Amino acid sequence: MPDTDDQSGADTTLAALIDALSTGGQVDALSVLRTQVAKGLPESPQMAVLLRLMERQQQMEAQRQTEAEEAQSEVGPEQELDEAAGKERTFQELQEKVDRVYAELESLRERNDAIAIALGACYLCFGENPLCQHCGGQGSPGSNAPDPDTFRKYVLPAYRRAKQIESPPPERPRASVAQGRKSAASSGLR
Repeated sequence: MPDTDDQSGADTTLAALIDALSTGGQVDALSVLRTQVAKGLPESPQMAVLLRLMERQQQMEAQRQTEAEEAQSEVGPEQELDEAAGKERTFQELQEKVDRVYAELESLRERNDAIAIALGACYLCFGENPLCQHCGGQGSPGSNAPDPDTFRKYVLPAYRRAKQIESPPPERPRASVAQGRKSAASSGLR
């Protein structure tokens, strides 16, 4: 059975360690543990393992910090120039893409405007938006007089094609069966 003095010493150490860890880094928990061990706390295997683990963690953190500082100090003027050139290249690529998107948008707007003129519709909403600043939702196709030239260019070909699809193909005149027999008889095929 453990000695009560040993148990109360371990509890005090544990309480001090928990307090140090819960301060969010304001107190070094490893220093607290070392101080408690130095005060003559009977050495237990668990405390020794805990102390070694915390020392190893502190060493690894110091090594990571040193490596990060060295990596940062190794950045020379050439690397800074390469980074600047890479950023400039990325910016140029983005600018070219934006320019292409705007050119396509402008082309689509022109085509949309032409179709709206051909249909006699509002070029912004085709009469589908009651809050439209241009037509107030009143600009549906046919609400204005269509432009004849653009109508012939865009709408008439589509209308003709739609009409062909809707109407059945013209029937070929079929000869009657009786007429077919007469022709066969007169040609001597029977």
